[in-house]
Amino acid sequence: MNMMFRIGEISKLFGIPQQTLRYYDKIGLFSPAHVNQETGYRYYTLSQLQQLHHIKVLKSINLSIAEIKNSSIDDWDLNKLDILYSAQIKHIEQSIEELTKLKQGIQLRQDIFKALKSHPTNEIVTSEFQERTIYSKAVNVSSTRDQETEYYKSFISLPNSLDYINVSPGFIVEKSKFLQNQFLASYLFLEDPSVVPEGFEEIRLPKGTYCSLYIEDSYSKSKMYYMKFKNFVKKNNKTLLSDVYEFCYTVLPNNNDISSWGIVAQINP
Repeated sequence: MNMMFRIGEISKLFGIPQQTLRYYDKIGLFSPAHVNQETGYRYYTLSQLQQLHHIKVLKSINLSIAEIKNSSIDDWDLNKLDILYSAQIKHIEQSIEELTKLKQGIQLRQDIFKALKSHPTNEIVTSEFQERTIYSKAVNVSSTRDQETEYYKSFISLPNSLDYINVSPGFIVEKSKFLQNQFLASYLFLEDPSVVPEGFEEIRLPKGTYCSLYIEDSYSKSKMYYMKFKNFVKKNNKTLLSDVYEFCYTVLPNNNDISSWGIVAQINP
């Protein structure tokens, strides 16, 4: 037994918990060369150290235990290692690309939030907007509850999980209905989807003067804010040049039913 190592020695030598070594044995990944039936002590040979080292190397390049187990770790050569490393490099490059897109999406949302923080809350302002593109489809809603449901349903159509942070859904209230105090949406829209879902059509919001109302409040009060928006337009002798666009910036995770959203429409300068 001079050339054998007990499980505690292996654990210290490789920095692997004994529980993990027992798990490796259980799943058939790395088993002791000998188990004393009387004491239950596990013994590993010197030659097995190379095998365990190889397992740690494969884990270090992000292979899962299942992938390592399926790779026949007892039968390796340089050619097989080269193929494996090439595949891992490709996988890592793909992960880097996805993480870069995720980072860009988070930074974009953060920029939006910073801009919103500088915007007066629950007050109407007039400003110049650049042209922007959205994609819309008709919806049939009869209550704000229906409309909120459509908001959450819109994410189902997104093919990429990154769109959960990149895309800003919203609603369009037709100008004619808005002027008749009918504030439920006729259309749902998406801004900046990576792939335009089926059934959505492109709409261009032209460059020009817009008035906007940024809101942090319960969406159940939306009618009150739409009336405030309409009264502002009327009081200031403005003419609506577009439908009314409702941008849903984010649902804030709290117990107060508070959301961050905005009402926007193009007006005469």
